[in-house]
Amino acid sequence: MASIRDIARIAGVSPASVSRILNNDPTFRINEASRARVIETAKRLHYSKSQKHPGPKQTDNQLSIALIMRYNKSREITDPYFLNLHKGINEEAKKWHLRIEQPFRIEDDDKNWADLAKFGAVLIEGEMTPVAIKQIKRLNPERVSKSSLY
Repeated sequence: MASIRDIARIAGVSPASVSRILNNDPTFRINEASRARVIETAKRLHYSKSQKHPGPKQTDNQLSIALIMRYNKSREITDPYFLNLHKGINEEAKKWHLRIEQPFRIEDDDKNWADLAKFGAVLIEGEMTPVAIKQIKRLNPERVSKSSLY
């Protein structure tokens, strides 16, 4: 689920600007290119105001999923396969009242692998090396699923 901060980072504007643009603030002045970029980014990320407050977070760790992303955010946004896959994962998790978190992406320099042990499951989106899969399984045995075929 995309946030205003995600849209702002990708569109190159402040979160306040994104909020004012998406809420059609008549007093807000910004150039049309920036306005169009924010609106297009929000559409690509399937941003919805109704998803802003989805309800209380699930606190039971057995009902939580760590989503590990292989690709960076810009690849996910431009690749319809991964964009739809991520959207579908979030929609299904919401239906089943599962908490989805992204503790890190594989490309991140600062990964806390030990955090994976606290989740009920680990879902890997994209192709991973056998070494990464082995490390994840060691921390969260028998709870690893791959969402992409090799």
